[in-house]
Amino acid sequence: MKKTIKSHPILWVLAGFLVTWILFFVFPVFLNGEQDMVFPRYIPTLENIGADLEAQLEFGRSRLIDKEYIGNYPPGPLLIFFPLNKIDFFNAYKLITAASIVSLIFVTLIIPSVLTKNKNNIPIIALIFFASLFSYGFQFELERGQFNIISLALCFLAIYIFHHKKKYRLLSYILFSISIQLKIWPGIFILLLIDDWGDIKNNLKRIVILLAANFLALFVLGYETFMGFVTATIAPNQQVWIGNHSIGSFSGMTIKLFGTDETKIIFIKISLFVLVGLCFLLIIAKLFKGKTKGLNEYLFLACTVGACVIPTISHDYKLAILPAGVAIFLNSIIPNKTEERKFSLIGLVFVLSVSFSMTMFSYVYKPLDVKSNLPNLIVILILTTYLFLSKRGEKNP
Repeated sequence: MKKTIKSHPILWVLAGFLVTWILFFVFPVFLNGEQDMVFPRYIPTLENIGADLEAQLEFGRSRLIDKEYIGNYPPGPLLIFFPLNKIDFFNAYKLITAASIVSLIFVTLIIPSVLTKNKNNIPIIALIFFASLFSYGFQFELERGQFNIISLALCFLAIYIFHHKKKYRLLSYILFSISIQLKIWPGIFILLLIDDWGDIKNNLKRIVILLAANFLALFVLGYETFMGFVTATIAPNQQVWIGNHSIGSFSGMTIKLFGTDETKIIFIKISLFVLVGLCFLLIIAKLFKGKTKGLNEYLFLACTVGACVIPTISHDYKLAILPAGVAIFLNSIIPNKTEERKFSLIGLVFVLSVSFSMTMFSYVYKPLDVKSNLPNLIVILILTTYLFLSKRGEKNP
Protein backbone atom coordinates (compact mmCIF):
# COMPACT_ATOMS: atom_id res chain seq x y z
CA MET A 1 0.00 0.00 0.00
CA LYS A 2 2.84 2.41 0.86
CA LYS A 3 4.41 1.81 -2.56
CA THR A 4 1.10 2.64 -4.22
CA ILE A 5 0.77 5.89 -2.29
CA LYS A 6 4.34 6.87 -3.18
CA SER A 7 3.88 5.99 -6.87
CA HIS A 8 3.52 8.79 -9.39
CA PRO A 9 -0.15 9.91 -9.58
CA ILE A 10 -0.09 9.51 -13.36
CA LEU A 11 -0.27 5.77 -12.75
CA TRP A 12 -3.56 6.20 -10.86
CA VAL A 13 -5.05 8.06 -13.81
CA LEU A 14 -3.53 5.76 -16.41
CA ALA A 15 -5.03 2.71 -14.66
CA GLY A 16 -8.52 4.09 -15.29
CA PHE A 17 -7.68 4.82 -18.92
CA LEU A 18 -6.41 1.28 -19.47
CA VAL A 19 -9.56 -0.29 -18.01
CA THR A 20 -11.84 1.62 -20.37
CA TRP A 21 -9.51 1.10 -23.35
CA ILE A 22 -9.66 -2.66 -22.83
CA LEU A 23 -13.42 -2.73 -22.23
CA PHE A 24 -14.53 -0.29 -24.91
CA PHE A 25 -11.93 -0.74 -27.63
CA VAL A 26 -9.97 -3.97 -27.37
CA PHE A 27 -12.97 -6.19 -26.64
CA PRO A 28 -15.49 -4.77 -29.16
CA VAL A 29 -12.88 -4.37 -31.93
CA PHE A 30 -10.67 -7.45 -31.54
CA LEU A 31 -12.31 -9.86 -29.07
CA ASN A 32 -15.89 -9.71 -30.28
CA GLY A 33 -16.19 -13.41 -31.11
CA GLU A 34 -16.57 -12.85 -34.87
CA GLN A 35 -12.91 -13.59 -35.60
CA ASP A 36 -12.71 -10.34 -37.47
CA MET A 37 -11.61 -6.81 -36.66
CA VAL A 38 -14.84 -4.87 -36.19
CA PHE A 39 -14.27 -1.16 -36.62
CA PRO A 40 -17.66 0.51 -37.15
CA ARG A 41 -18.24 4.14 -37.99
CA TYR A 42 -18.22 5.51 -34.47
CA ILE A 43 -19.28 9.08 -35.30
CA PRO A 44 -22.80 9.55 -36.69
CA THR A 45 -21.64 11.41 -39.78
CA LEU A 46 -23.94 13.30 -42.12
CA GLU A 47 -23.63 13.52 -45.89
CA ASN A 48 -20.92 16.19 -45.88
CA ILE A 49 -18.13 16.88 -43.41
CA GLY A 50 -18.53 20.18 -41.55
CA ALA A 51 -22.33 19.99 -41.73
CA ASP A 52 -22.92 22.17 -38.67
CA LEU A 53 -20.58 24.89 -39.90
CA GLU A 54 -22.25 24.77 -43.31
CA ALA A 55 -25.66 25.13 -41.66
CA GLN A 56 -24.35 27.98 -39.51
CA LEU A 57 -23.15 29.89 -42.57
CA GLU A 58 -26.44 29.24 -44.34
CA PHE A 59 -28.38 30.57 -41.35
CA GLY A 60 -26.21 33.68 -41.36
CA ARG A 61 -26.87 34.30 -45.04
CA SER A 62 -30.60 33.76 -44.61
CA ARG A 63 -30.78 36.34 -41.82
CA LEU A 64 -28.24 38.95 -42.89
CA ILE A 65 -28.75 38.82 -46.67
CA ASP A 66 -32.23 37.43 -47.29
CA LYS A 67 -33.62 38.94 -44.05
CA GLU A 68 -35.34 35.66 -43.20
CA TYR A 69 -34.10 33.52 -40.33
CA ILE A 70 -34.36 29.77 -40.88
CA GLY A 71 -31.98 28.43 -38.23
CA ASN A 72 -31.68 27.53 -34.57
CA TYR A 73 -28.43 29.26 -33.54
CA PRO A 74 -28.21 32.38 -31.35
CA PRO A 75 -27.47 35.61 -33.23
CA GLY A 76 -23.85 35.83 -32.04
CA PRO A 77 -22.31 33.21 -34.34
CA LEU A 78 -24.45 34.43 -37.24
CA LEU A 79 -22.55 37.71 -37.04
CA ILE A 80 -19.14 36.42 -35.96
CA PHE A 81 -18.86 33.73 -38.64
CA PHE A 82 -20.59 35.65 -41.42
CA PRO A 83 -17.26 36.79 -43.01
CA LEU A 84 -16.50 33.12 -43.70
CA ASN A 85 -19.18 33.28 -46.39
CA LYS A 86 -16.73 35.33 -48.43
CA ILE A 87 -14.39 32.34 -48.93
CA ASP A 88 -14.79 28.80 -50.23
CA PHE A 89 -16.59 26.59 -47.70
CA PHE A 90 -13.82 24.00 -47.49
CA ASN A 91 -11.32 26.76 -46.68
CA ALA A 92 -13.71 28.05 -44.03
CA TYR A 93 -13.88 24.53 -42.60
CA LYS A 94 -10.07 24.36 -42.56
CA LEU A 95 -9.94 27.61 -40.57
CA ILE A 96 -12.45 26.38 -37.97
CA THR A 97 -10.59 23.06 -37.70
CA ALA A 98 -7.27 24.83 -37.16
CA ALA A 99 -8.86 27.16 -34.58
CA SER A 100 -10.38 24.16 -32.76
CA ILE A 101 -7.02 22.36 -32.57
CA VAL A 102 -5.27 25.49 -31.28
CA SER A 103 -8.09 25.97 -28.76
CA LEU A 104 -7.77 22.39 -27.51
CA ILE A 105 -4.03 22.87 -26.99
CA PHE A 106 -4.71 26.09 -25.12
CA VAL A 107 -7.44 24.86 -22.74
CA THR A 108 -6.21 21.28 -22.17
CA LEU A 109 -2.43 21.74 -22.12
CA ILE A 110 -1.40 25.38 -21.64
CA ILE A 111 -3.99 26.65 -19.15
CA PRO A 112 -3.79 23.57 -16.84
CA SER A 113 0.03 23.74 -16.94
CA VAL A 114 0.00 27.41 -16.00
CA LEU A 115 -2.52 26.93 -13.19
CA THR A 116 -1.06 23.77 -11.66
CA LYS A 117 0.48 24.18 -8.20
CA ASN A 118 2.54 21.01 -8.50
CA LYS A 119 4.81 20.86 -11.54
CA ASN A 120 5.50 17.18 -10.82
CA ASN A 121 1.99 16.47 -12.06
CA ILE A 122 2.58 17.94 -15.53
CA PRO A 123 2.68 14.35 -16.94
CA ILE A 124 -1.00 13.97 -15.94
CA ILE A 125 -1.85 17.07 -17.95
CA ALA A 126 0.15 15.71 -20.90
CA LEU A 127 -1.65 12.35 -20.67
CA ILE A 128 -5.09 13.95 -20.67
CA PHE A 129 -4.13 16.29 -23.51
CA PHE A 130 -2.82 13.56 -25.82
CA ALA A 131 -5.80 11.35 -25.01
CA SER A 132 -8.16 14.24 -25.83
CA LEU A 133 -6.57 14.63 -29.28
CA PHE A 134 -7.86 11.16 -30.20
CA SER A 135 -11.08 11.28 -28.19
CA TYR A 136 -14.48 10.59 -29.71
CA GLY A 137 -15.85 13.95 -28.54
CA PHE A 138 -13.11 16.05 -30.13
CA GLN A 139 -13.20 14.08 -33.39
CA PHE A 140 -16.98 14.54 -33.43
CA GLU A 141 -16.43 18.29 -32.85
CA LEU A 142 -14.06 18.49 -35.83
CA GLU A 143 -16.25 16.36 -38.10
CA ARG A 144 -19.27 18.61 -37.55
CA GLY A 145 -17.33 21.86 -37.83
CA GLN A 146 -18.54 22.78 -34.35
CA PHE A 147 -17.01 25.50 -32.18
CA ASN A 148 -17.60 24.47 -28.56
CA ILE A 149 -13.88 24.22 -27.88
CA ILE A 150 -13.30 27.65 -29.44
CA SER A 151 -15.93 29.12 -27.16
CA LEU A 152 -14.33 27.39 -24.17
CA ALA A 153 -10.92 28.83 -25.07
CA LEU A 154 -12.36 32.36 -25.02
CA CYS A 155 -14.08 31.60 -21.72
CA PHE A 156 -10.95 30.16 -20.08
CA LEU A 157 -8.82 33.06 -21.32
CA ALA A 158 -11.36 35.45 -19.78
CA ILE A 159 -11.22 33.58 -16.46
CA TYR A 160 -7.42 33.54 -16.45
CA ILE A 161 -7.21 37.28 -17.15
CA PHE A 162 -9.84 37.98 -14.48
CA HIS A 163 -7.84 36.23 -11.75
CA HIS A 164 -4.24 36.80 -12.83
CA LYS A 165 -4.24 40.01 -14.91
CA LYS A 166 -6.67 42.13 -12.93
CA LYS A 167 -5.93 45.44 -14.66
CA TYR A 168 -7.29 43.92 -17.88
CA ARG A 169 -10.63 42.82 -16.45
CA LEU A 170 -12.59 44.78 -19.03
CA LEU A 171 -10.99 42.58 -21.69
CA SER A 172 -11.93 39.57 -19.56
CA TYR A 173 -15.58 40.61 -19.58
CA ILE A 174 -15.54 41.15 -23.35
CA LEU A 175 -14.00 37.72 -24.06
CA PHE A 176 -16.39 36.06 -21.64
CA SER A 177 -19.36 37.73 -23.33
CA ILE A 178 -18.20 36.64 -26.79
CA SER A 179 -17.97 33.05 -25.56
CA ILE A 180 -21.54 33.26 -24.24
CA GLN A 181 -22.83 34.76 -27.48
CA LEU A 182 -21.22 31.90 -29.41
CA LYS A 183 -22.66 29.04 -27.38
CA ILE A 184 -24.76 30.30 -24.39
CA TRP A 185 -23.59 27.45 -22.08
CA PRO A 186 -20.36 29.28 -21.05
CA GLY A 187 -22.67 31.46 -18.98
CA ILE A 188 -22.41 28.89 -16.18
CA PHE A 189 -18.72 29.77 -15.83
CA ILE A 190 -19.73 33.20 -14.53
CA LEU A 191 -19.32 31.62 -11.10
CA LEU A 192 -15.59 31.58 -11.79
CA LEU A 193 -15.57 35.36 -12.25
CA ILE A 194 -15.64 35.66 -8.47
CA ASP A 195 -12.33 36.27 -6.72
CA ASP A 196 -13.64 36.83 -3.20
CA TRP A 197 -16.69 34.87 -2.06
CA GLY A 198 -16.98 37.11 0.98
CA ASP A 199 -17.60 40.20 -1.18
CA ILE A 200 -21.28 39.52 -1.85
CA LYS A 201 -22.23 43.02 -2.99
CA ASN A 202 -19.62 43.36 -5.74
CA ASN A 203 -20.06 39.75 -6.86
CA LEU A 204 -23.80 40.20 -7.35
CA LYS A 205 -23.25 43.49 -9.15
CA ARG A 206 -20.76 41.92 -11.55
CA ILE A 207 -22.93 38.87 -12.23
CA VAL A 208 -26.14 40.87 -12.77
CA ILE A 209 -24.48 43.35 -15.15
CA LEU A 210 -22.79 40.60 -17.21
CA LEU A 211 -25.93 38.47 -17.43
CA ALA A 212 -28.12 41.43 -18.31
CA ALA A 213 -25.71 42.65 -20.99
CA ASN A 214 -25.47 39.21 -22.55
CA PHE A 215 -29.23 38.70 -22.46
CA LEU A 216 -29.78 42.00 -24.27
CA ALA A 217 -27.11 41.05 -26.81
CA LEU A 218 -29.27 38.08 -27.83
CA PHE A 219 -31.69 40.60 -29.40
CA VAL A 220 -29.02 42.19 -31.60
CA LEU A 221 -30.67 40.76 -34.73
CA GLY A 222 -34.20 41.39 -33.54
CA TYR A 223 -36.91 39.71 -31.49
CA GLU A 224 -37.88 37.17 -34.17
CA THR A 225 -34.33 35.83 -34.45
CA PHE A 226 -34.15 35.53 -30.68
CA MET A 227 -37.45 33.66 -30.47
CA GLY A 228 -36.44 31.37 -33.34
CA PHE A 229 -33.39 30.34 -31.35
CA VAL A 230 -35.37 29.88 -28.12
CA THR A 231 -38.11 27.86 -29.83
CA ALA A 232 -35.59 25.53 -31.47
CA THR A 233 -33.74 25.05 -28.19
CA ILE A 234 -36.71 24.11 -26.01
CA ALA A 235 -38.62 22.07 -28.59
CA PRO A 236 -39.77 18.88 -26.78
CA ASN A 237 -38.08 15.61 -27.74
CA GLN A 238 -36.36 17.31 -30.67
CA GLN A 239 -32.85 16.14 -29.82
CA VAL A 240 -33.49 12.92 -27.87
CA TRP A 241 -30.91 10.33 -28.90
CA ILE A 242 -28.11 8.34 -27.29
CA GLY A 243 -25.47 10.87 -28.39
CA ASN A 244 -27.14 13.74 -26.53
CA HIS A 245 -25.89 13.53 -22.94
CA SER A 246 -28.14 16.26 -21.52
CA ILE A 247 -30.45 15.46 -18.61
CA GLY A 248 -33.47 16.10 -20.83
CA SER A 249 -32.31 13.72 -23.56
CA PHE A 250 -31.24 11.02 -21.09
CA SER A 251 -34.65 11.14 -19.42
CA GLY A 252 -36.40 10.99 -22.79
CA MET A 253 -34.27 8.04 -23.90
CA THR A 254 -35.65 5.87 -21.10
CA ILE A 255 -39.00 5.57 -22.87
CA LYS A 256 -37.26 4.38 -26.04
CA LEU A 257 -34.96 1.93 -24.29
CA PHE A 258 -37.05 0.65 -21.41
CA GLY A 259 -40.63 1.61 -22.20
CA THR A 260 -40.81 4.01 -19.26
CA ASP A 261 -44.03 6.04 -19.06
CA GLU A 262 -44.15 9.84 -19.18
CA THR A 263 -44.57 10.24 -15.41
CA LYS A 264 -41.37 8.36 -14.68
CA ILE A 265 -39.51 10.40 -17.31
CA ILE A 266 -40.51 13.60 -15.52
CA PHE A 267 -39.46 12.07 -12.19
CA ILE A 268 -36.06 11.04 -13.59
CA LYS A 269 -35.51 14.48 -15.09
CA ILE A 270 -36.46 16.36 -11.92
CA SER A 271 -34.36 14.02 -9.76
CA LEU A 272 -31.28 14.56 -11.92
CA PHE A 273 -31.70 18.33 -11.96
CA VAL A 274 -32.13 18.33 -8.18
CA LEU A 275 -28.98 16.22 -7.80
CA VAL A 276 -26.95 18.56 -10.01
CA GLY A 277 -28.38 21.61 -8.25
CA LEU A 278 -27.59 20.13 -4.84
CA CYS A 279 -23.96 19.52 -5.84
CA PHE A 280 -23.59 23.14 -6.92
CA LEU A 281 -25.29 24.45 -3.79
CA LEU A 282 -22.99 22.43 -1.54
CA ILE A 283 -19.87 23.67 -3.33
CA ILE A 284 -21.06 27.29 -3.36
CA ALA A 285 -22.15 27.12 0.29
CA LYS A 286 -18.67 26.02 1.35
CA LEU A 287 -17.07 28.75 -0.76
CA PHE A 288 -19.30 31.35 0.93
CA LYS A 289 -18.73 29.93 4.39
CA GLY A 290 -14.96 30.00 4.00
CA LYS A 291 -15.03 33.36 2.21
CA THR A 292 -12.74 31.71 -0.31
CA LYS A 293 -10.51 33.83 -2.52
CA GLY A 294 -8.99 33.06 -5.88
CA LEU A 295 -9.79 30.49 -8.56
CA ASN A 296 -11.39 27.29 -7.28
CA GLU A 297 -10.52 24.18 -9.31
CA TYR A 298 -13.39 22.13 -7.88
CA LEU A 299 -15.93 24.68 -9.08
CA PHE A 300 -14.06 24.75 -12.39
CA LEU A 301 -14.82 21.07 -13.06
CA ALA A 302 -18.34 21.31 -11.63
CA CYS A 303 -19.16 24.12 -14.07
CA THR A 304 -17.67 22.12 -16.96
CA VAL A 305 -19.92 19.16 -16.14
CA GLY A 306 -22.88 21.49 -15.65
CA ALA A 307 -22.30 22.97 -19.10
CA CYS A 308 -22.54 19.45 -20.51
CA VAL A 309 -25.66 18.16 -18.73
CA ILE A 310 -27.92 21.17 -18.06
CA PRO A 311 -28.66 22.53 -21.59
CA THR A 312 -31.42 20.74 -23.50
CA ILE A 313 -29.09 20.13 -26.45
CA SER A 314 -25.71 18.69 -25.47
CA HIS A 315 -24.50 16.44 -28.24
CA ASP A 316 -21.42 14.33 -27.62
CA TYR A 317 -19.16 16.71 -29.53
CA LYS A 318 -19.41 18.96 -26.46
CA LEU A 319 -17.41 16.31 -24.60
CA ALA A 320 -14.38 18.03 -26.16
CA ILE A 321 -14.61 20.63 -23.37
CA LEU A 322 -14.36 18.05 -20.55
CA PRO A 323 -10.60 17.18 -20.56
CA ALA A 324 -9.58 20.74 -19.69
CA GLY A 325 -11.65 20.80 -16.50
CA VAL A 326 -10.46 17.32 -15.51
CA ALA A 327 -6.79 18.23 -16.06
CA ILE A 328 -7.10 21.35 -13.90
CA PHE A 329 -9.01 19.44 -11.21
CA LEU A 330 -6.70 16.43 -10.90
CA ASN A 331 -3.67 18.62 -10.40
CA SER A 332 -5.38 20.44 -7.54
CA ILE A 333 -6.48 17.41 -5.49
CA ILE A 334 -3.20 15.44 -5.39
CA PRO A 335 -0.99 16.60 -2.48
CA ASN A 336 2.60 17.52 -3.26
CA LYS A 337 3.91 15.53 -0.30
CA THR A 338 3.48 11.75 -0.36
CA GLU A 339 2.86 11.64 3.40
CA GLU A 340 -0.29 13.72 2.88
CA ARG A 341 -1.78 11.22 0.43
CA LYS A 342 -4.42 8.70 1.46
CA PHE A 343 -5.19 5.38 -0.17
CA SER A 344 -8.85 6.39 -0.43
CA LEU A 345 -7.80 9.31 -2.66
CA ILE A 346 -6.16 6.88 -5.08
CA GLY A 347 -9.42 4.94 -5.31
CA LEU A 348 -11.43 8.10 -5.96
CA VAL A 349 -8.97 9.29 -8.62
CA PHE A 350 -9.21 5.87 -10.27
CA VAL A 351 -13.04 6.00 -10.32
CA LEU A 352 -12.96 9.53 -11.72
CA SER A 353 -10.42 8.44 -14.34
CA VAL A 354 -12.64 5.52 -15.39
CA SER A 355 -15.74 7.74 -15.64
CA PHE A 356 -13.85 10.41 -17.57
CA SER A 357 -12.10 8.04 -19.97
CA MET A 358 -15.40 6.29 -20.72
CA THR A 359 -16.55 9.53 -22.36
CA MET A 360 -13.65 9.26 -24.82
CA PHE A 361 -15.12 6.22 -26.57
CA SER A 362 -18.13 6.25 -28.86
CA TYR A 363 -21.43 4.71 -27.81
CA VAL A 364 -21.11 2.20 -30.69
CA TYR A 365 -18.48 0.32 -28.64
CA LYS A 366 -20.48 0.23 -25.41
CA PRO A 367 -23.20 -2.09 -24.05
CA LEU A 368 -26.70 -0.62 -23.97
CA ASP A 369 -26.71 0.22 -20.26
CA VAL A 370 -23.56 2.40 -20.49
CA LYS A 371 -23.99 3.96 -23.94
CA SER A 372 -25.08 7.34 -22.61
CA ASN A 373 -22.36 9.59 -21.18
CA LEU A 374 -24.66 11.34 -18.74
CA PRO A 375 -24.09 8.83 -15.88
CA ASN A 376 -20.32 9.28 -16.27
CA LEU A 377 -20.70 13.04 -16.04
CA ILE A 378 -22.91 12.75 -12.96
CA VAL A 379 -20.35 10.48 -11.27
CA ILE A 380 -17.62 13.06 -11.98
CA LEU A 381 -19.78 15.82 -10.49
CA ILE A 382 -20.57 13.80 -7.36
CA LEU A 383 -16.90 12.91 -6.85
CA THR A 384 -15.92 16.56 -7.33
CA THR A 385 -18.46 17.67 -4.74
CA TYR A 386 -17.45 14.98 -2.24
CA LEU A 387 -13.75 15.74 -2.54
CA PHE A 388 -14.37 19.46 -2.08
CA LEU A 389 -16.59 18.97 0.97
CA SER A 390 -14.06 16.62 2.55
CA LYS A 391 -11.15 18.96 1.81
CA ARG A 392 -9.53 20.55 4.81
CA GLY A 393 -9.74 24.30 5.03
CA GLU A 394 -6.85 26.30 3.67
CA LYS A 395 -5.79 29.83 4.45
CA ASN A 396 -6.61 32.29 1.73
CA PRO A 397 -3.66 34.09 0.13
